[in-house]
Formats: sequence, C-alpha cells, structure tokens
Amino acid sequence: MKLGFIGTGNMGSILIQAFLAAGVDPNRVWITNRNLEKAKALANQYEGIHCKKRNVEVAAEADVLFLCVKPKEYENVVKEIEGICREEQYMVVITSPISLSWLEDRVPCKLVKMIPTINHLVHRGTSLIQFHSLCTLDDRKILLEVFQKISTPLEIEESFVRICSDLSSCSPAFLSFILEQWTEAAHLETGISKEAATFLLAQSIIGMGKLLEQEVFTLTTLQQKICVPGGVTGEGIEAFRPHLLPLFRHVIQTTHRKHRLDQAELMEHDK
Repeated sequence: MKLGFIGTGNMGSILIQAFLAAGVDPNRVWITNRNLEKAKALANQYEGIHCKKRNVEVAAEADVLFLCVKPKEYENVVKEIEGICREEQYMVVITSPISLSWLEDRVPCKLVKMIPTINHLVHRGTSLIQFHSLCTLDDRKILLEVFQKISTPLEIEESFVRICSDLSSCSPAFLSFILEQWTEAAHLETGISKEAATFLLAQSIIGMGKLLEQEVFTLTTLQQKICVPGGVTGEGIEAFRPHLLPLFRHVIQTTHRKHRLDQAELMEHDK
C-alpha cells in the first residue's frame, strides 16, 4: 500500500513518523505541504520519502490518502484533487469537524475518518475510526490493518466523535497542562524545584499507565488501594472533589462549542 499525506503539520508529521517507525518503507510514502519547506525538512530525515510540490501529485500515487489539513483548507484541497481521485482509493480525513457525508458527493474515494493522537509516536493510543457506509467488510479489514501498525483502532459513531476526540486526542495536552500546573503549585508551596516535581510526576504517570495497561488495577481500584482510611491521599482527593467534575464538564462544553462553530463555518463557506 502506498501512503500519501497532504499536510505535514503537527499531526500529519506525527502520523508519517509513526508509520515509518512501525516499519513502513519510506519509498512507499508520498508527502506534500502548503509550506513545501516543511515537507522537505521531514523528507530529509527519511531517505526514500517522495516529497512533491503539488497535492495532485500525492493524490495520484496514494492508495491510502491522508488529508491532514485544517478544516478551512479542506474545500480548496478537495477541489484541487477531486479530478485525480479514484474509486478504489481510500481517503482518510483526520479532522473531527469534517463529516464523511460532506465528502461523499465530492470525491469517488472510499471514505474513512480517523482521529489520531500524539501517542501514536510510541505506537500507543486509540485511533478513532468512522467508516463511510460504502466501505465493505474487506475495505474495513484493510484499513484496520493499516491503523493497527501504529495504534489501537476503535470504531465510533459520528455523535461521539467530539467527546472521543477529547478523551483520546486532546487528553495528552490537557493532562500535561494539569501536571504542569501541579508542578508550579508544588514549587510555590514548598520550594521544590520544578524539575524535581516534573520528574516525580512523570515517573508516577508512567508507572500508573503500566498498571492500567496490564489491568493490575482499574481507575477506581487504584484509588482504593492507595487511599487508606484516615490517610493523606483521601484528604487530597476530597480537596479535588468539589472542583473537578464542574471543571471537566466546562471543558467538554467548550470543546463541543468550538466543534459546532467549525462545522458551521465549513457549511457557510460551502454555500
């Protein structure tokens, strides 16, 4: 399978690097970017990658074509490549506001939405998958095999795209921000260096992840194991309790509102 990537920004470059680290032959990868120098810089890191000037050149070669551009750029990109797209070709959109129904009348390709995460760089994390209704069982099997190279694919419904994206794709940024604030508070309250606090939290998160991955504990049983009666940990959780649920509900409401605005702008621009 030849993989093509239109867009080598943050997520596009993450996907490219993840596939290459998983053993995909660079000679089977075609890339381009609006700022061609970015694409060239990435290609220079991996001998064999085909870096092209135009989107149509990548679309013409790819068996699986990833569109890794911002929502506002989709219309122009699709208009540019629609004449070169093929019925047997797979088109993968990675941007949550873009619906497959928006694309189905524009290109003849077999369509799939795939929401990635930065964790794919270490071949971890969930790739959120939504197949177009015209994708056959064989199509799904082929694409799932592609996505399994770098992730754990999970099929989702359109109605849950945004919340699943929050929990899978956005969560590394959300959680790293929370941990960063925690290290700042630790420094201000006790004088411990930010470097030391960051090291301690990072090691704790790595260990916790392995406990969950190996199913030693669930989130609930992990708390129960640590929170001995009358202990400090339980007191700390009680300090969190009145604040976190309202906070995360507000975060979810905010991301959903932005998602709806992006969709509305796309529809308005399409008129």
